[in-house]
Amino acid sequence: MVVTSLARFARDNARRSELLSRCEDKLVALEDRVRAGRLCDPAKIGAAADRILRDSGVGRCFTTYIRRGSFSWDHDQEALHYEEDLLAGRYVLSTSLGNEQASTESVVRYYRALQRVERRFRVLKDFIGLRPIYHWKERRVRGHIAVCMLAATIEAVMGKDLATARVMDPDLDGQVLSARRALAELNRIRRVSLDAGDHSVTVVTRRNALQSKILAAFGVDTSDWDRATIA
Repeated sequence: MVVTSLARFARDNARRSELLSRCEDKLVALEDRVRAGRLCDPAKIGAAADRILRDSGVGRCFTTYIRRGSFSWDHDQEALHYEEDLLAGRYVLSTSLGNEQASTESVVRYYRALQRVERRFRVLKDFIGLRPIYHWKERRVRGHIAVCMLAATIEAVMGKDLATARVMDPDLDGQVLSARRALAELNRIRRVSLDAGDHSVTVVTRRNALQSKILAAFGVDTSDWDRATIA
């Protein structure tokens, strides 16, 4: 069965627009390099374009034109149409159950419930950056589950705080910043120690506007962060 989700449709479109924009910027930069004469060999131009498109996630949506000392590109309208009108917001579910065993609605409902469970069990790898761990004893499995649940609870509380404070994602219109993006932003803040002979100075890097909003939403007291600590 093919399932259509409005939430997934909005997410897919936002993500695709972001990826297209990034890829376009890189293609324009390559175009400028070729135009300036810094890259002339068609094989090297093609290799550079291939690297951009291969890693972009939307490479199929572009067409490139390469000759010696010349490079240009355009959107593949057929591929864009396929992405926007046929793929966005849709996914396929397959089940071995017959109509008498489960209705379409129940299959979709249980699949979405399974998605939520799987998403919570990914928090150790994605949310708090822990490597995969394989357990063979029941008590360790139970401990792993407990830590997953704790991480999921923390993520939910952070998400609620961000929504309450209306901390918006700068890259997605109308989208509240996710807890994962918030942590990624905060991870850029550094505590730096500078050694100067007989003494050292410890400082915290300056926060940008988004990081300051996130810290305020979480109720973090940063009043003494900008004071250098001398030892």
